[in-house]
Amino acid sequence: MRPRERRRRTLPRPAGAIRRSRFSVFRLVLLLILVIVFAPLAYYAQFSGLLQWVLGLASLGVLASFAGLFVFRGASEPAPLVNPSEANRSASGELARVAATVGRAARGLRYSQVVVTSRARAAFMDQARLVLGWDSETMRALQQDREALRRLFGDDLAAFLYLRSGDLDERFAWARRAQGGAGFAEEFAGILEKMEAWR
Repeated sequence: MRPRERRRRTLPRPAGAIRRSRFSVFRLVLLLILVIVFAPLAYYAQFSGLLQWVLGLASLGVLASFAGLFVFRGASEPAPLVNPSEANRSASGELARVAATVGRAARGLRYSQVVVTSRARAAFMDQARLVLGWDSETMRALQQDREALRRLFGDDLAAFLYLRSGDLDERFAWARRAQGGAGFAEEFAGILEKMEAWR
């Protein structure tokens, strides 16, 4: 490829770059010329019907030119259909709901404590199922066997994971015992540490 045929490559605009103003000196001069030309015509148009027609048609032409330029610019550089901040809104919203639920559980609200502990149990049992290579039915049977849980996970995790029937009172039983001990927040943090340490 010859040098004069080589096109100049442009680097992408940085994310925080400010666009240069489109109102150039050339357009300012062009606007002044139009004002100089149309001002006398507007004055003499009051004495001549022909000048009124010419001035009206010229005004329509200028307005059509500006309208066409505006439409072309909008079509060549359309605004993004989705705000960039929308991409992570669902993920951040879910995290905010989980954080709010944990906060309510730490303040002693019973339903939030049930929700938090149930999610932790389900997540840990699913992780253990993948590590052990067992199926879901085996894991459900394991969760109803206190001794088997103790052999695999130890006493503390077994007391947290054990669910014989899975009703609301049974799922809240661990939170009730934790409130009578060091408190729900501290006891639950200790359970999470043991879950993270288990492999």
